[in-house]
Amino acid sequence: MPRSTGRPSARRPSARPILEVQTPPARQFNFPAPGFWVLAAVIFVLLILRRPECVTNPQFWAEDGTLFFRSQLILGFKASVLSAYSGYLCVLQYTIAALVSVFPVYYAPMIYALAGSALDAACCSLFILPIFRNIIRSDWLRAAVCILTAVTPPAGELVGTLVNTQWYGLLGGTLLLFRQALPIGGAGARVAARGIGWGLLGLLMALTNPVLILGIPFCLWNLARGWRADRWYEAGLLLGLAIQLSIFAASSQATANLTHDRNLPALATAVAVAFVYRAIVSLVIGFKLALTAAIAKSLSVPAIACGAFVVLEIGVLWKAGVRDRWKIAIVLYVAASSLGITLGGRNIHPAFANIRDFQGFYWERYMYLASCAFIYLMAISIDVLFAQRRLPIQIAVLASVFALGIVSNYRIPHLPDKHWRLYAPLIQERLDHHQIGPGYPRIVVPILPEGWEIIL
Repeated sequence: MPRSTGRPSARRPSARPILEVQTPPARQFNFPAPGFWVLAAVIFVLLILRRPECVTNPQFWAEDGTLFFRSQLILGFKASVLSAYSGYLCVLQYTIAALVSVFPVYYAPMIYALAGSALDAACCSLFILPIFRNIIRSDWLRAAVCILTAVTPPAGELVGTLVNTQWYGLLGGTLLLFRQALPIGGAGARVAARGIGWGLLGLLMALTNPVLILGIPFCLWNLARGWRADRWYEAGLLLGLAIQLSIFAASSQATANLTHDRNLPALATAVAVAFVYRAIVSLVIGFKLALTAAIAKSLSVPAIACGAFVVLEIGVLWKAGVRDRWKIAIVLYVAASSLGITLGGRNIHPAFANIRDFQGFYWERYMYLASCAFIYLMAISIDVLFAQRRLPIQIAVLASVFALGIVSNYRIPHLPDKHWRLYAPLIQERLDHHQIGPGYPRIVVPILPEGWEIIL
């Protein structure tokens, strides 16, 4: 008779977090990973090429000129950095404006654009870091996702601006909540320094974009799982969001009254319609074709897109394991909550609530995280459906999904020249003679978009 191998142990395996996988010690998180910096440099160039005139003929965009540049010029950093705008703080933009103020006025729009694009590229590239192998294991597939988030979404008001860097920061700040749990070794002082760095990063993220409130459940979950030095990121994020929410509550910003019987269903409908039109359709076939379908009041395009998406995800969920199903659920939550917070918070959801008369072809910044969520969702789906296929096939399938959208959306239309080069010497002369601000003759400087101007 064969010898018994013994009774299997009745001990239950310890519970492991949903988005947690083990990584060999030799491949643990090291932020100065060369892949990150190379990819960030590539994406930086790709962003600049989307709107090259932000370097060849730099001009201020909206609040870059009317708020950050003007406030730094007249009030200075200390009086500006903690002043709320539209009900929230913009600490990162004010800090960059203060740093740029050491350069001649003429170069301010170009440095704003370069600084904003560098931060945008860094946020898009975060997913290449090894701390996100728990989401998609392949570094190359994650790199493809990083590039797609930079080149696919419509970004006429995003690329080459400082004010809208916060929406790329929203992507990075949300993504860091799902980083892989890796130990931070070293001496006590080194661990403490890294913990402080994580905390300050979380605080800065929250004090730049309050939409990160969508991450509060994950902050609390991460903190409940146990304390590590990098958990200061969640602590800093929660502190910053508490500050932002208190400022917003004290402001007079109009928001949707969700206690009304009709407003909550209307907001839910707007979120679904916005995701279909602005994330799925605009990224797959391109913004122009999506706009054409909306103007023609065609229901076939959004219906086909929605149907194909639902069928695909049902197939993925059928094949996926529990861990991958949780990933899909979380990505859908991030997309829906970001749209719900922005559309409801700004009370613009009525423009998205009617699929037969869709008017929501503005506010690209509010659609960015949902668009990135759709890209991430497609990558996770391909990782599940083509798990047995070679990596080049997976990347080719992912690229083919967005190929038409990239061709249509990549180049941003040329913007009119507001002749900043003619106004900059006058502002510089006034500034050198301390003749800027109340009590001196006004200077009115037209900037982008049309109708905006800086009044000094």
